[in-house]
Amino acid sequence: MNKSIKLILTLCLALPAMVSGQEILMERVSICAGECVDIGLYVNDNFCYSWESSAEIDNPQDAVITICPESNDLYVFRITDDDGNLALVIEYEIFIFEEGVDD
Repeated sequence: MNKSIKLILTLCLALPAMVSGQEILMERVSICAGECVDIGLYVNDNFCYSWESSAEIDNPQDAVITICPESNDLYVFRITDDDGNLALVIEYEIFIFEEGVDD
C-alpha cells in the first residue's frame, strides 16, 4: 500500500540579534517539495527593499517575492529608508519537506 504524507508548517521566530544597532528577525518557513511560498514584508513606499540568496531572485527589489525552492536555502531581506539607513533585516530560513512514500 502506498501512503503519501504531506506536511506544511510555518514557524515564525523573532530572535533578538543586532546588526549595526538594528534587530534581525529570523523566520523559519517549511514547505513541501515542489511548492511555492510568498516571503517578505511591504511597509510603505518610503522604504526600499532588497533580497540576497544563493538562489536567483527575479525581482530583488520587491517587498514580497514568490519562491519555489528545490532545496533548503537562506533568503536575507533588508529594508532601508530613502536615505539608505537600515531599518530592518529578516532572514528567512527555508526548509523543504520531501514527500514520504511507504510501501
